[in-house]
Amino acid sequence: MSSPIEPRPRRRAQTWAFALAFVVLLAGNAYLAWLAREAAVDAAGPGEEPDYAVALYIAIGGGIAIVGLLALLIITLRHQRRLRAINQELIETGERGRSLQEVTGRLARALTSDDVVVALLDHLPASVGGKSAAVAVVNDAGHLELLERDPGGEEARVEAADGSVIAGVLDRGLPAWLQSPLGWRGDALADQLAAGGWAMAVLPLAADDVRGLLVVSYARVHTFVEEERTLLETVSVLAARAFARGRRYDAELRASLAFQRTALPASLPEIKGLTVAARYRAGALRAAVGGDWYDVFELGDDRAALLVGDVVGHGMDAAVAMGRLRTGFRMIASIRREPGAMVQAVSRQVEAIPNAMCSTVLCAVVHLPTGTMDWCRAGHLPPLLLRGMDAELLDEEGIPPLGVAPELPPPVHRLVLLPGDVVILYTDGVIERRHETIDEGFERLRVVGADLADLDPDELSDALLEALVPLEEQTDDVAVLIIRYDGPGRSLDVG
Repeated sequence: MSSPIEPRPRRRAQTWAFALAFVVLLAGNAYLAWLAREAAVDAAGPGEEPDYAVALYIAIGGGIAIVGLLALLIITLRHQRRLRAINQELIETGERGRSLQEVTGRLARALTSDDVVVALLDHLPASVGGKSAAVAVVNDAGHLELLERDPGGEEARVEAADGSVIAGVLDRGLPAWLQSPLGWRGDALADQLAAGGWAMAVLPLAADDVRGLLVVSYARVHTFVEEERTLLETVSVLAARAFARGRRYDAELRASLAFQRTALPASLPEIKGLTVAARYRAGALRAAVGGDWYDVFELGDDRAALLVGDVVGHGMDAAVAMGRLRTGFRMIASIRREPGAMVQAVSRQVEAIPNAMCSTVLCAVVHLPTGTMDWCRAGHLPPLLLRGMDAELLDEEGIPPLGVAPELPPPVHRLVLLPGDVVILYTDGVIERRHETIDEGFERLRVVGADLADLDPDELSDALLEALVPLEEQTDDVAVLIIRYDGPGRSLDVG
């Protein structure tokens, strides 16, 4: 606990009470001795010497009492100083304990390797009374790499000389407790890791395929007691396990991103009468890859199909399900060219696609000679129509997500596009924000869309994402598909 052992006002009152008692006793003793002396003078007869014995006894007794009280006051003040020192130590111990709990909590919650690095570098030194921390791991190429808070550019490779303290920790897997710079004299890498400190603990990181070390440096010469050593070794074990978990997550994230990018169209087809642009942007590194997707393809008979969808879940499973759904729609479209028939057919078969249940989709078919767009949606967000400088959300009726009610035929809505009309299809990452209602997200999309309506689809797709989903705020993946109807026979500028 960090609260004082004794309330400070009480200690202050005690000090004043002792001081007041000391003054009163001193004054009272002097007064009594004076009275005794006067009484001795009055009692002495003519020619007799006054008997000052009583006054002397009073002075001696009072002096002893005063000295005793003064000693008690000194002892009390020293005790209070010790209490203050103990209280300060308790406060610092409590703060370090809370900081250490925060470190272990962050390690337990860390998703990526970068999360682990931030937890150790930013929070561990304060929790153990250290000056700074450093983390180095052996990378896939077998080189020791110094990890930074914000990785970027070339890796910070370091070399541990044979026979050095750092090499010994890596080889033996045992910590080194270096109480002063004499413990690593002549070791250039240890000097770098100490970062100007006068003592440091070098702890191994070893778990699964993780091999490296954690360094905590101290501003002054430091003696590592047994309890402190046990604490730091425990943190190093938790950190190694967190690194191993983060590496697995990083690998899955990279694989999911690679698969998802290959599953999306490599390029958009050239369709006369339409200008098309699409963007896909993965979420931030700490956010798992989702299943957002889009597709554009010709159906024949001067028709083009436009699709945007979102698979429930994250990671490789969602990416694989997304690829299968996209393939499923292309296969169904070869025999059923109406959007309602496509969506219902896929909804009836979605149970056979692992991890695809409850996915959402919006399907539109544009008849190029007339500009007629028939569309329907299953659990997906409504499209946005930009006509001139006006923006309208086409919030028409749909059906639940795929597979929820496969017997329901989706209502198909018809919109006649005029030359220059723009339709924006998107996934939920474009509009959803924490602590906001979905209606606020729709309104933001409508306002931004109207402001950018004069841009061509390629420029519009970039500007829309920049305005609605800044990179520093993005936590989910997003997909946007934008079409502009140019009129029959007009050619496409590929986005």
